[in-house]
Amino acid sequence: MAADENEDPLDAYIRKERERKASREALLAASPQSRALIDAVKAGNEADVMKALDAGATVEARDVDIGDTPLLLAARRGDAAIIRLLLVRHADTQAVNDHLWTGIMLAAEQGHADIIAPLTKAGCDVNARSNNQGTALMWAAGRDRAAAAKILLAHGAELAARDCKGANALMHAADRGALKAGALLLDSGLSPDTATDNGWTPLMGATEYGHIEFVRLLLDRKATLELRNKRGETALSLAAAFGRAEIAELLMARGAKADVSDKRGRSSIDLARKFAEHAETLPGLLVEGLAREATTLGTPTTAMKRLTFRKPAQAVH
Repeated sequence: MAADENEDPLDAYIRKERERKASREALLAASPQSRALIDAVKAGNEADVMKALDAGATVEARDVDIGDTPLLLAARRGDAAIIRLLLVRHADTQAVNDHLWTGIMLAAEQGHADIIAPLTKAGCDVNARSNNQGTALMWAAGRDRAAAAKILLAHGAELAARDCKGANALMHAADRGALKAGALLLDSGLSPDTATDNGWTPLMGATEYGHIEFVRLLLDRKATLELRNKRGETALSLAAAFGRAEIAELLMARGAKADVSDKRGRSSIDLARKFAEHAETLPGLLVEGLAREATTLGTPTTAMKRLTFRKPAQAVH
């Protein structure tokens, strides 16, 4: 189908995907041996892989879905024996799928640490980039594949690499609460205060997604509490906005200030009030703010008793 210059971008994307898959389906239909190879790799059947290769299957055949080659499929499965067979048949170690993922990326994400070294030795680039500039180390970190991350680092993975949003592997670990990988990356030299292009820090990411143990890890490694992103938000203001009561209490216990305002003039206390559906957040955040207000009024005990533990009204939906 010819492209229409007025075609909606989403429609164009869907059309191209359909055309790509149809093309791959046609290629596999024309080569039963290659289809048999793809199916055998997916099933982990070493004997059938050998049979298909001996029958003339191309080692660079593509699966219909996202264009995985047999080597990529085997890497995803962590099938070392089939990977060896494919490498003997000169499988392309630089091959990528539609998302520009390499065999090492797939192995790292799935935690198949034992096949990273053989793939690297065969020529697979440990620092290759996916379509969003992600690396194998980032995917390993995000899935808490600490053993895989350690091997990647030992084979030259770039510790400080950043994706298209400026996030490094520690940010990926923080967003997922990947404690083992996070500790490894910090031990390897990444700063707990590293920030994305928008000023987002690992402490902010772990806070937003409610990973309190990762927050504790970062605080123990001296993460700076009062860093702000480009909206002027701190980790504590994000805890207020997302209703992370326990994290808010932990941050304040470590010295975070509830009266710090973002670029819109909102403090953590203001955000807690605004996001009143997170009822459990209010008491912890209001303690500091109302205590300060009460002290100014000269009646701290009365004010605290009257206001600190007041619950917000239930939201009406």
